[in-house]
Amino acid sequence: MKKLFITFVFICFVTLATKAQERSYYPFRVDAGMNAATTLFSGSSLGLGYYIEPRYAFNAHFSLGLQYNEMFLMNTSENIDFRYNMELMATGDYFFNTSTFRPFVGAGVGLSWLIGGGTDTGVGGGSAPAILVRTGFDVWQVRFAVSYNYGGTYEQIGSYDYLALSVGFFIGGGKRK
Repeated sequence: MKKLFITFVFICFVTLATKAQERSYYPFRVDAGMNAATTLFSGSSLGLGYYIEPRYAFNAHFSLGLQYNEMFLMNTSENIDFRYNMELMATGDYFFNTSTFRPFVGAGVGLSWLIGGGTDTGVGGGSAPAILVRTGFDVWQVRFAVSYNYGGTYEQIGSYDYLALSVGFFIGGGKRK
């Protein structure tokens, strides 16, 4: 009985190990792109930024990454107001299929560093926990996404969050032939 059990475990192990090596996508990729954003704090601000995100796909549907994001937002409606934000986040994405058009949802958590101020508030800043929620799609080697970033609450500036539209590309991680 013991030999039968060991044989069964060995067959299961070999089957799983063989299956795990069958990948439809290359596991490592680097995403880079531009963000256009609008703030959700009092007043309306527009901004631009960029991101770089190396990531590793554990299978065709799930990947983890580390995103570095910088954003500069400005509001000139009543008084000159600016926000410069840097974020470093651990991210995860779930892809719904393995076709050329790949919709996804994702989330991230990390740290946000902010410098901001205005003509009536002065300059302030600091660091705080950050949260990211996003959805979008990859098509060929191009990524389109909409994300909500919550960058924390700061004593002098208040709450900081923004909605961003991202367009970028990725190197690696493509479909295996």
